[in-house]
Amino acid sequence: MNRLLSNRPIILMIYRSDLQLISILLLALSCNSLWAQNFYYATSRYDDRLTEWMIYDTLDQEMATLEYAGLPSDAFRSWNFRLQDRPGSVKLRWRENPNEWDLRRDQHLLSIKPVWPGQLEEWLISDGNNFFHLKLRKEYEGLRWELVNTSNDLLAYVINDYSYDPRDWSFYYETDLNNDDLCMAAFFIIVQYTPVILKRY
Repeated sequence: MNRLLSNRPIILMIYRSDLQLISILLLALSCNSLWAQNFYYATSRYDDRLTEWMIYDTLDQEMATLEYAGLPSDAFRSWNFRLQDRPGSVKLRWRENPNEWDLRRDQHLLSIKPVWPGQLEEWLISDGNNFFHLKLRKEYEGLRWELVNTSNDLLAYVINDYSYDPRDWSFYYETDLNNDDLCMAAFFIIVQYTPVILKRY
């Protein structure tokens, strides 16, 4: 019998084994990449003003930035952000209402507004079909913002790293939340309104 033919099953077995190993490695890398895309923590670029932010993933890589784009006196205030190298914006919707916003990136649009006018501790975020609430809970250790769905299931929460210090935040997830625009909308509310809320206490 030809030696090459007799060794073919062994060669095929090794070849298949290598392919399986490569597939497992690629799957692991893919899962790691997806996990790394979650917001992990955010910090203000400056200590004395909260107008520029850097957001990092679980691998300590900068994955997003958020920056105030207007002047304090602007009637239509706006923020710009960059997420996964794609730009977006958050802009005030109405001149007469300073608490209703639109977040846009590519073809995606999220509306942001308080659940109750004038009350800044609970917010509604919606794309027109899906609705989420962002709620503030005051705890002894500091502030905790919770993101829930319409069934009031906790999806994620954001806490300040130092008690009642609005310059550093960490993100925690109760489910696989594969929605970066929603995370950015929630973080924008935290950045924009936490200082206002703290002044009321």
